[in-house]
Amino acid sequence: MSSQLSLAERIAQRVQSATQSPAPVQNDPGSEDDLPATPSVHSSFFSGGGSVHSTALALATFARQLKDDYDLDHTSCADVDKYCSLSLEHRLLLHFVMDVKQREIAKKKDGSHQYTIPVTLKTTLRINAFQLLMSPKLTCYHGKLSKAVIDATREIGCSELPAVHKSGKLQLIEQHLKKYFTDLRYQLKEKIKQSISRKKKRDIASLTVDIIGEKDLSPTLALFRRVALLRAYLAESTKNLKPEDRKKDFWVRVDEGIQKWRNIVNGNAEQLLGFFEETYKEDVEKYGDPARSGVVTVKMSDIPAHQQVIDKHAARVQYSGPGEDDDDHRSRKRKRTDTGYESGHDGENEDVIEALHEEQSAGVSTN
Repeated sequence: MSSQLSLAERIAQRVQSATQSPAPVQNDPGSEDDLPATPSVHSSFFSGGGSVHSTALALATFARQLKDDYDLDHTSCADVDKYCSLSLEHRLLLHFVMDVKQREIAKKKDGSHQYTIPVTLKTTLRINAFQLLMSPKLTCYHGKLSKAVIDATREIGCSELPAVHKSGKLQLIEQHLKKYFTDLRYQLKEKIKQSISRKKKRDIASLTVDIIGEKDLSPTLALFRRVALLRAYLAESTKNLKPEDRKKDFWVRVDEGIQKWRNIVNGNAEQLLGFFEETYKEDVEKYGDPARSGVVTVKMSDIPAHQQVIDKHAARVQYSGPGEDDDDHRSRKRKRTDTGYESGHDGENEDVIEALHEEQSAGVSTN
């Protein structure tokens, strides 16, 4: 049990200590030098004498004094009044229940420290984390990515995932995912960097398939556009950067760029997709036509259901500022859904625009 006392415990301790204080010494009636003791609120209440009405009145007076001394708000004052109305037996029971609750909390904390993420759950979470990081609908590469993975995994259905109220275990999972995302970002950046530095340049389709590897992720034109954007930022010469951007982390610059686009289009999905399309066309001109790769793409409407769920949660990740990660997130004045994500993106509208672009795109095979 915590050594810090709650509001009710502090009040009880003060009242009980007052009841155990020695009764005032009676003056010797024969002594003319001693003056009679001056009665006080405390002594009149705890002396045991007087009527029930006077006792209750003294307690109410003492309670008001405590409220003023501790500058309690309206809710806390109501708790004090409720406590004063209890009998001694009820107060003792209240303290016992509070003690039991403290033990429950201590057990939950101990359980979270001993918790080990099951291997199968860890594998599932890592697969979903990779798919979320590669999602063409991801709003930023720094943010509450770990929470998005957990929520998506819960929606897809995973019996091993701790319940929502198991906050201690979920925090351990978030910490694990945060470290994993750091590794994923590094690996993704290195793969793209190799495609730039090689003598034989790789087209965007071949590069994307190489990044996916054996992982369960459908190659789409939208994904090609996203990888093309990352390659464009990575290939950008330092001398072409603004002085204030030269020392910024690569992923910070990417996030700021995507956010700037979103601010410019102000919710217009077609215009936003146009920015990605332009970057994609420049990539094709510089690194080769993906149609020659033989890679068969999948339409966004045909991707597996679980990947659609992950894309939905990727679109809800809120951009929180330069370089801010899961543990560094600061709240901003934005509209949010109940899951804590940003609700300003029209995912369905983006899907419609994406479908139109897929129909208009030529040269890349689709199944």
